[in-house]
Amino acid sequence: MPRIYCIDTSAIIDAWLDNYRPSSFPSFWEKIEEQIDLGQLISPQEVKEEIKHPEELATWTNNNEKMFIELDGEFQAELKIVLIGLRNIMNERKLKFTGKELKGDPFVVALAKLRSATVITHEKPHGEQGRPKIPDLCNLYNIPHMRLPDFIGEKGWRF
Repeated sequence: MPRIYCIDTSAIIDAWLDNYRPSSFPSFWEKIEEQIDLGQLISPQEVKEEIKHPEELATWTNNNEKMFIELDGEFQAELKIVLIGLRNIMNERKLKFTGKELKGDPFVVALAKLRSATVITHEKPHGEQGRPKIPDLCNLYNIPHMRLPDFIGEKGWRF
């Protein structure tokens, strides 16, 4: 069974703006779209909603709507579990839960947990201190995670 990947906002934006600009790496984006068409690259709808700029990237996300998964009952149940874990980490670190934590991150982790997917993120773990990042939440639930260059290497892509 093919591996499923759940990509975070940071990985998409970083790729588009910095590391794999479409004008320089069109074949990268073609391969990404192939993964989307195969159902092997997914992301929660909340990630799409976070990407508003640049306009060309927002257009790209609209053209790849198939990638973005809506919150349903099963997804919502996983999200509740992830949010409990997030709140527990925040309490352990004596951090205030402000609501900013409800952006895309817990949705990415919950969807990956639900679909047994590997998370692709640009974020690095904070470890024992600071606000938990996606890798911290992934570690809490034993969800594999990687950065985009590792994904490219795993796929064996060459540009």
